[in-house]
Amino acid sequence: MAAAPTGGTAIPLVMLTAERLDDPDWKEVRTVSEVGLDYEVPYHWQGLAVKKGTPDPVMDKLILALHNMYERDFFKEYLANGTHIQLDIRDDRDWINEDMKKNQAAVKEFMIENKMIEPDA
Repeated sequence: MAAAPTGGTAIPLVMLTAERLDDPDWKEVRTVSEVGLDYEVPYHWQGLAVKKGTPDPVMDKLILALHNMYERDFFKEYLANGTHIQLDIRDDRDWINEDMKKNQAAVKEFMIENKMIEPDA
């Protein structure tokens, strides 16, 4: 597993892909099956998870960075070459929080099993 993050560091935890990526920056990130999740990979969402209570200005900066990424050539190529990729940008925090609640128990169990959080967290 990746090293514990420090302030300002983003660490990918798992790829919602069938196989690991060849990219040197991503080749050590495990797939869903490698971490023991039973997940069909024909379609998935991508995003960032942040600590509860992250200030709105920080959230705004992250959202702007994601929107800027969508305009970069490498991401446009990724979309064009993907076999199951559909761009559906959602940055409505209320909608995202409600959607995340649907799988909260399963995600918490995953995080405990993979030593990302303590059982009493």
